[in-house]
Order: sequence, then structure tokens, then C-alpha cells
Amino acid sequence: MPSLFISRHLQPDSPFWSLGPHWQICHQSLVAFTPLAFEPPPPHDWVFFYSKQAVDFYYQGLQRLSHHPQPSPKLATLGLGTAQALAKYGLSPQFIGDGNPAAVAADFIPLSAGQRVLFPRASQSRQSIAHLLGTQLEALDLIVYHNTPIPHINLPPCDYLVFTSPLNAQTYLSAYPISPHQKIIAIGQTTAITLSQSGVTKLSVAAQATEAALVETILTLTDL
Repeated sequence: MPSLFISRHLQPDSPFWSLGPHWQICHQSLVAFTPLAFEPPPPHDWVFFYSKQAVDFYYQGLQRLSHHPQPSPKLATLGLGTAQALAKYGLSPQFIGDGNPAAVAADFIPLSAGQRVLFPRASQSRQSIAHLLGTQLEALDLIVYHNTPIPHINLPPCDYLVFTSPLNAQTYLSAYPISPHQKIIAIGQTTAITLSQSGVTKLSVAAQATEAALVETILTLTDL
């Protein structure tokens, strides 16, 4: 029976369950998330989200403030998975990236050059898009949650390791070595770069930052 670890808690409707009962799936985030209070942000033209956690903590924080920006800003996301997180707030982004920071920045610049873009983020975010955009827009930084590694993790050995963020990857690698038989999958280029910098020389990257794309990637790596 093949075994798989993914660094997030899977919902009952996750595409990962479509792999079937012959897969042993361990699903656990290796990062703890803590919301942070923040002041109402200054006027801005766009809000750019790196993750679904940023979406949740930003809008939950706004609800506590009873503050809604007027006029409503345009919305942008790093990838499709983050875009889907906006749906539960009745929102749709005007820009959806493919998860590759360099490509996303290049595509976003023509839409946002010279404008004010708010980046709600985690305390340990790489701020990849904001850094790549440089001075071509006015980036407004807003930390809306802490993300910290969970200490003393205890995971079973698995054949497939699926990492959903750089910090999850770093937390795993600080506790466990990578075995030659294990197949490593990253949700996007930022996570892939972190793995490469940590010495992982062979890995696959999902075509999109979604669970469905991760499952498709896994299926290309197995003959089952």
C-alpha cells in the first residue's frame, strides 16, 4: 500500500480522498497559525493574497474592525487555491496567478503599475511578489497572522511527501531526512525553491497551487 504525507489538514471533500482506500494518507499541517489584530489599512487599489490563510485572517480581522474599504479594491491571488478561498466571502478575484512568483509578478505589473497594493501576509512570509514588483507599484505591507513551526512532530515514514508551503517543508526537513525512495512534490515554485535550497535535488511541482493539481502530479509519479 503506497503511503503519502501532505502538510495540511484535508477536508472531507478533498481531491486526495479520490486516490482510494489503497492509499495510506497522513495529513497534518506542521505550522501553527495565530491571527493578529491590525489597524484599518490605508486606502488601496488592490489586495493581493499569497495564501488562503491570509484571506481568512484578513477578512476575519476586518469583520472585527467593522471596517470595509470604500470603494472596494480589486483582488488578486498568487494561485487558484487562494482564489477559491475568496468564494466563501462572496468574492471573486480580478487576477489569479499560476503560483509561480516570477510569472505572476510579470503578469500582474501591467494591471497594477503605479497603484497601491495591499499585501496581507504571515509574519514569516517570503513576500515573493512584493519583492519582485519592486518600485513599479506602492506595496502596503500588512501582517495578519503568525505562522510558526509545530515542535516535536511525530510522522510515519511515507513514500510520497507533499509540501504546501516553504515553512512546512523546512519544519519537516528539520525533523526528518529525505530517503532516496521518497517522491517529493511541491505545491508551487516558492516551496520548490525552499526544498532545493535545503538539498532536495529531485522533486516535482504541481501545475497549479491546488489539491487537484497535486493529486494529478502524484498520479504521474506512480504506476498504480
